[in-house]
Amino acid sequence: MKARRQARLRAVQFLYQLDLNPPEDMAEALNFFWEEHEADSNAKGFAEKLIKEVYKYREQLDADLQRFAERWDVKRMNAVDRNILRLAIFEILHRNDIPPIVSVNEAVEIAKLFSPQ
Repeated sequence: MKARRQARLRAVQFLYQLDLNPPEDMAEALNFFWEEHEADSNAKGFAEKLIKEVYKYREQLDADLQRFAERWDVKRMNAVDRNILRLAIFEILHRNDIPPIVSVNEAVEIAKLFSPQ
């Protein structure tokens, strides 16, 4: 698996955990997470950047998502789907080095793996 795909998968997993159980100490939570989940150093570095930035912009990302979620409250969305969407929207809006089509494709592929059918 390519490093960036692996990083996105791990980022979604951690963001999901954050969503359901926010830690008191993010650094400690990340250290514990990496003890339980494998990733090469490139994937780990990219995942941590994504995690920290998505968490930082979470309120704005949710507001952006809410504008397009017709008749649906973001807080009622499946937590896995919500975090996949947060990551994709973050990349589209804040990562000029990643083409939007890549972010969309990655979100779809991650959703196939993690989202309920």
